[in-house]
Amino acid sequence: TGVSPFVAGLIGSLYGAVQVFSSPLMGKLGDTWGRKALLLISYLGPSLGYLALGLSPSIPVIIASRIHNGIVKHGLSTSKAYLADITPSRDHASTLGTFNAVSGLGFIVGPLLGGKMADTDPTFQLNMFTGALIYALNFLLILTFVPPSQNAVNPVPAKPNQKVRNLKLSCSPPTLFGPKADPWIRNLIFLRFLLTFATLLFRENFTIFMEQRFAVSYTTLGTILSFNGIVTTVAAATCGHVSGLYSSIPRHLLHATLLLTAAIFMATLAPSPALVTICLVPVGVATAHLRICVLSLMLLKGQEDQRGAIVGLGDSVASFSRMVGPSLVGLLQGGGVAMAGYAGSGLACVAAMAIAVMFRGNM
Repeated sequence: TGVSPFVAGLIGSLYGAVQVFSSPLMGKLGDTWGRKALLLISYLGPSLGYLALGLSPSIPVIIASRIHNGIVKHGLSTSKAYLADITPSRDHASTLGTFNAVSGLGFIVGPLLGGKMADTDPTFQLNMFTGALIYALNFLLILTFVPPSQNAVNPVPAKPNQKVRNLKLSCSPPTLFGPKADPWIRNLIFLRFLLTFATLLFRENFTIFMEQRFAVSYTTLGTILSFNGIVTTVAAATCGHVSGLYSSIPRHLLHATLLLTAAIFMATLAPSPALVTICLVPVGVATAHLRICVLSLMLLKGQEDQRGAIVGLGDSVASFSRMVGPSLVGLLQGGGVAMAGYAGSGLACVAAMAIAVMFRGNM
């Protein structure tokens, strides 16, 4: 298209930047108007966005599509809130772990198929039309087979003059600061930020780390990353069973955080690609368990009528981390290719200490 790498980077970051703000707001809309309605929007919207992108792959359409998808594309977070609505609290870890495992399969198979289609059609139009079709099929499946979760606080306004007030209430996510703030949710959001950022520092630096330290080929690197994806998927599927062995979620969370701290540190110190790959196993296991533990605690501590907004807040933090993480990794690389890995391990250690303080007496 002729755009500079800087402009391409700005366009790529639009989606994450929009999701920082849209995730909690759309989650709250799901709390108020019903989860199924938001699921339908979350799959029909991206379908139309990818269709437009395939029909007219120009820079203005690309920018509009990134912003549009950033607003409406909340299928995964809404699905998690839906599952939390229809399962008892004691089964959240198992249910969400299975959901993340199935989602992980998509992230393993999707890039492989996408790469094959891109080789066939370098314009990426085939990729866009296929993505639009998949989202449209999901929309039809939800419309036909998914029942309402019965979570809606106010699915239909009682009086016409209450519509504006209800809309304002719908768009008000949980307060993190001020006298009405929920300290548990605020602390868990901060914890989610620390853990997401720690993992992101390691992952964003991983490709350059492997290339510069071990001069691995792209084929080898792709194989290692695919292996890590498989490990994370299997770990997510077994998270519910492992969680059942613990007397409390905080203890499970602490152990997973300590495992992440040690695994990132050892992977950064590893003297060979083989040892790095071995260290990626506990990194994948810890990452999968941390996602489930933090989300389970947020759902347990939060109010039932704010589950969508709570999940959205967590996704907003993750989007913010993905938006600013690459810039910080670039700064850290000035101190050496391993510096980002050590910083990630250090942040995970800080998170472990925060967990020990937050849940003292509940371990």
